[in-house]
Formats: sequence, C-alpha cells, structure tokens
Amino acid sequence: MCIRDRIPVDEVVVQVPKNLFISLDNFSGDKETYGIFPKGLSKLQKFVVLLRNLHRAAEESNKWGIYFKSWPSELGNTILWSEDQLKRLIHAESRERLIEKKRRMIREYHQVVNFAKKVLPEYQNSSHSVKLLESLISMTESEYLFYLAVIESRAVFYKTELDPEGEVGALVPYFDFANHDFLKSEDGSPLDHFKYFVYVPEMESYIIKAYRRFSPGEQLFICYGNYEDLHYVEYYGFFPTLNPGNFYTIDVDTQIILEMLEPEYRTPQSQNFLFSIGSIALSSICLLYTSD
Repeated sequence: MCIRDRIPVDEVVVQVPKNLFISLDNFSGDKETYGIFPKGLSKLQKFVVLLRNLHRAAEESNKWGIYFKSWPSELGNTILWSEDQLKRLIHAESRERLIEKKRRMIREYHQVVNFAKKVLPEYQNSSHSVKLLESLISMTESEYLFYLAVIESRAVFYKTELDPEGEVGALVPYFDFANHDFLKSEDGSPLDHFKYFVYVPEMESYIIKAYRRFSPGEQLFICYGNYEDLHYVEYYGFFPTLNPGNFYTIDVDTQIILEMLEPEYRTPQSQNFLFSIGSIALSSICLLYTSD
C-alpha cells in the first residue's frame, strides 16, 4: 500500500466503513443462509462456512469481488503446513501445540461436513439451503483450512452483536493490504498502535492514520502487534526482521562482564562502554525449524 500524495502526521489515510466489513453480522439478516447454522457450529466454523460461500458467489460486480481477487493464492500459516513439516519444529512445546491445533481444525472440518449431511433433509423445501449444504458436503479439507488461514492472517479485532468478545473479528477489505513493520513515531518513541490502526465508533470505520509525514511513493505499513517470531509464522506465515519482541533487557553487574573478557579486551574504552550502558539486550532468536 503506497502513498500517492504528501501526507502530514495524524491525517486519516485509509477509512473503510463497516458496511464493507465481512463479519458474522453481515450474514445475520440472510435467514436462508445464516439461519441454518446457529444450532450446530461454533463462531469460527460459521465464519469459515459463510466466508467460503460469499467468496464462491462473488462476481466483480459484488462489492467484495475485487477484494477477493486480491487475495494471495497461497498462504504460509502453520495451519497449512503438513504434519511432517510441523514435526520439524525444534521447540517441543510449540511443535506439539501446533500439531494438535491442526488436528483440531481438521476435526472441526469434519464436524461441518457431517453437520451439513445431517440437516440436509430438513431443508429440502429451500433450494438455496440445499445448494449451500450440498456445497459444504463437497468441501475439501484443504479448502476449509485455506479459509481458516485467511481469517487468521487477515481478520482484525471487531466486536459485533453475534461476536460480542471479538473472537473471530472481521475482514476489513483494503485495510489488510498494508504490510507489517515494527513502527515508531516520528520522534522515535514507541507507536501507540491503537491510535493509528483502529476502529472508530463515531466514524463507523476502521482507519489508518499517518504515524509520520509521508511523501508520494512511500509505503504505508501497519503493525500486526509485538509478538515473538513463532506467532508471526503461525498466523501470518513469515518471519519478521529485527523483531523487538525477541529481545530482553536485563540489568547486569558490568564488573563481572569486564572480568570475563580476555585481558587484551579489558581496555579503558570497553570498561567505559560497559559501565555506561548498565544493561545488556539478549536476543531470544533461536533455531525454530530444521530441514534435516
């Protein structure tokens, strides 16, 4: 997402009104579609099913059609990794958690298909419902996981009547075109993400505000949050560079550090440096994955 004109700090650059959001509430008025599901599926299962239905039905004339065409054809979330790939993760606790997560999502896929088979006879008088349920029965495991990955990587926090805790949130077209970076304010201070990338009830819109001055052609980023690397791999399919979430600052006795140095490095310069910082940043970056 690139800036076309010169933009001052705090100007609203992107504004997406809520009538463009894709959330559970978008479908609640469609009784033929949404009315089938409340008695049988979780919020996430409903969102996957309804998103898939909307995506498959969308044409360019549909208000979401062009947005759907912008989706990447492949995603890297760990939910789409094979179990053999997941087993190559080094950290045992993370490895087992992600393997179990994938198995759970596959079980939920089978629940959706079996649910559609079970209720299909009840809706024989509705051609719309029959078409939807038959489509679900033919849905593949890889399709289900793909839509899960889309929701994981693109949904934002958003509370609705049908999702009061924001468990699944909403897809906000075009807002999610912005790539991630660890951002700071123009003066170098930590950026208040909730000021610059946020839903504003008074505007009934998700907005992106300029967190610094921009010139034409510069790329506009948002921050997906301050997490460790594995979170980005799990939900977004990439490793961030220079992740501040991977560093920990600890206070140390710099005299001890100085004594650990080889004699030739115990110079006045190194001593002054160590005593001036008073703390050391340790990186928690570790080998997450092996190809062996």
